Amino acid sequence: MKKASADILFFVLCLCAVFSQDNSYEKTIAEPGSRLEKLEPAGFIEQAAVTGESSIIVPPGDSGFLYSGRIDFSKPATPVFIWQGSGFSCTFYGPSFGISLSSSGQNSYYNVIIDGKIYLLHPSGGSQSYYVLDADLGEGLHTCTVFKRVEAMFAQDKFYGLVLERREQVGGLGSPPPEKDLLIEFYGDSITAGACNEDPDEDSYTNYLEHNNFTSYGAITCRLLDADYSNIAVSGTGISASWNDILLSKTWKNLYPRLRSPLYDFSKRKPDIVVINLGQNDYGYPQSKGEPFPSDFAEKYEAFLHQVREVYPDAWIVCATGGMGSVKSSRALITGINNAVKNCNDEKISVYFYKAFTYNHPRLDTHEKMAYELINFLTDKGIVVQD
Repeated sequence: MKKASADILFFVLCLCAVFSQDNSYEKTIAEPGSRLEKLEPAGFIEQAAVTGESSIIVPPGDSGFLYSGRIDFSKPATPVFIWQGSGFSCTFYGPSFGISLSSSGQNSYYNVIIDGKIYLLHPSGGSQSYYVLDADLGEGLHTCTVFKRVEAMFAQDKFYGLVLERREQVGGLGSPPPEKDLLIEFYGDSITAGACNEDPDEDSYTNYLEHNNFTSYGAITCRLLDADYSNIAVSGTGISASWNDILLSKTWKNLYPRLRSPLYDFSKRKPDIVVINLGQNDYGYPQSKGEPFPSDFAEKYEAFLHQVREVYPDAWIVCATGGMGSVKSSRALITGINNAVKNCNDEKISVYFYKAFTYNHPRLDTHEKMAYELINFLTDKGIVVQD
């Protein structure tokens, strides 16, 4: 009788959460630009070839690039930007800026951030093209970050180098920016990928411009903490159940988001903090079919944590789950994660369940709240120290 009463109470609390949750996003719609990163009006002009005798090509292997994220360097002359949030930072001499890419499709978008201003780049699919910014940046040294906005499974891009202008024997790249003291790596599903986070109405998979990892909670967290960023997230994936053929518990070591993929080289720089946000689809996919929560979830989650610990022996691992309705609706999910972490008996593995959530994919307001929740948790735990 006590168990039945507890289950009824849990169900009632879930109903209260459902009816109290505002799914309309009316405030965001009323102020459509209030939470969006401001984009500069200048765009990129696509060219089939480099023009002008003063133009110089800076190849991807130049020592002035500081790369970030999980990138395919198997062909050094044409590295592939795979995962959302991947890209590079550099300094370069003005007054012009161009970049050469080829994309696997029509869905790729980048933020090109020059001297703090954000320019949107949308490479067309197909063969190599040159994209030259239609703006005079002025002489002198400029800072630049190129950030892949769109999810890995929707577009991957080969990078051929930068197109810069030589002026009075000064050109090319300056010294690369230093690595940050802190590197945070995020593993997750569509929530962590930033899917639909800028959709104004219902969730949509027709306009990938509105799927922006730059405004996802992970990227926001890293900017606020002045940390380097890595994001390995796939929409629909989970630990035991997935809407597609990718289970992140099995494929997280892969270089690409597919079953048949080379493994990532884990000898590279290791993260100081690993944040795992998985379980939404382990709950949602079986529920959509009228099936129970996976009975092997806790076992597979624990095995996943052991694998991560083996690769990253010194990292703090934070099982920070939520952002959608699963943690409000599934006691089995919460119990499974808690049990898996408890069984690991690892002082540097912690659990956190986000309070901010929505029953659609999280929009910008929810991502912001999640970022601040995560920062407060990391600070309270003493994992990070803020000035």
